[in-house]
Amino acid sequence: MRPEISLEIIIKALAGLGPIRSQGMFGGNGLYYREAIFAIFWKGRLYLKSGTPLVVAGRRLNYFRPRSNFSSKKYFEVPRAVFAREGGLLRLVKKALRSAARPSTDFYT
Repeated sequence: MRPEISLEIIIKALAGLGPIRSQGMFGGNGLYYREAIFAIFWKGRLYLKSGTPLVVAGRRLNYFRPRSNFSSKKYFEVPRAVFAREGGLLRLVKKALRSAARPSTDFYT
């Protein structure tokens, strides 16, 4: 059984960034930092927005796919192991924020 991850745990783990705002959307929550969305919390899973695919421990992360006919290749699922490491989530979010801040090279943002 996988450990339960809640919105409160995520926001607490990201306290080092500064104020994080959550807004309900699509049956989940969008997470905002400085008025820009940087993550989606959906069905107990956290997906980070990134301009490039995220890699953790040499493994490319799965992208957000809420339905079989829809996916977003700009949001990547955070593995449970990241939550277990002290400061792991904060480091990964900072990496994703740097990547998301770069100009997009495709037509969809």
